[in-house]
Amino acid sequence: MSDDDETTNDLKKAGGYLKEKLAIGMTRWSDDELERAVIKVTSHKLKAPNEKHMARLISATFNSFNPGKHHYEDPNKYIVDELEKRPMFTTGLS
Repeated sequence: MSDDDETTNDLKKAGGYLKEKLAIGMTRWSDDELERAVIKVTSHKLKAPNEKHMARLISATFNSFNPGKHHYEDPNKYIVDELEKRPMFTTGLS
């Protein structure tokens, strides 16, 4: 791998990190616990998700969460749709 490839990879990682941080900040502003939990659970960090964020996703499946300024007709469908957008959940699936 050349230095240019490594630099490009580093820039992509940094861009992904900043995009993720911005999205988390926006969910704090909108007070949307469900969207925040999805982002936090599917973080680019290579570690297990925080238990409290997993618990929020689970409670959302029972309609027990703070939707903030959003209204979700079907929180379960929203969670599945958002998880399908994340590459870590779609790679290797046929």
